[in-house]
Amino acid sequence: MQWFKREQRDQRDVAFWLRFVGYGVICCLLIFGGLYFAGLAWEAIAKAAR
Repeated sequence: MQWFKREQRDQRDVAFWLRFVGYGVICCLLIFGGLYFAGLAWEAIAKAAR
């Protein structure tokens, strides 16, 4: 019975870490995507200003 309880706790820890990593990846994608599009917009504005 003790082993079963430990197994359940391990599964919950794994779920927590997967969610944690998932949020980290999503945040990174949003940040890099935002920077990329900001760079494209900046180039377009610079070309239009010339």
